[in-house]
Amino acid sequence: MDTKRLKVTNRNQFEAMVSHMEKNPHIAKGQRFAETANISKTNYNVFWNRLTADLNSLGPPIRSIMEWQKVWSDYKLKIKRKLGYNKNETRATGGGNNRMVQLSSCEEAVSGLLSLDVAVVCLDWSRTQVHRPHQRINYPVKLNDVMKI
Repeated sequence: MDTKRLKVTNRNQFEAMVSHMEKNPHIAKGQRFAETANISKTNYNVFWNRLTADLNSLGPPIRSIMEWQKVWSDYKLKIKRKLGYNKNETRATGGGNNRMVQLSSCEEAVSGLLSLDVAVVCLDWSRTQVHRPHQRINYPVKLNDVMKI
């Protein structure tokens, strides 16, 4: 049976990735944001080629461009989940220990870079509706939905 080996990104690779993304915030947010910032697809691909070479030079694992893009996407998702969990913990009632998850310095940097803490505040699942293009969704906007906490 052919088993797939798990590739674990090392800390130096994550730190280098975050460092590169801090220098290029429009690319860090994704290809669509890069396009709105007038970054051509060619420049976007050149950035990822250079980043892939830099990250692969920092040691195993060695990945392709698409695999590194997936790592970045998964990393952002992981941080969003942690922030969401922490947001829910602040709303929890009752006693007990504090169960909030601490973010690493790299995760804090990515959260600030992409304004993920603001995005998590705006997600209020109690108001989730199915949006159809021909419908207008009207719900009250609360001050906490817009402000960065």
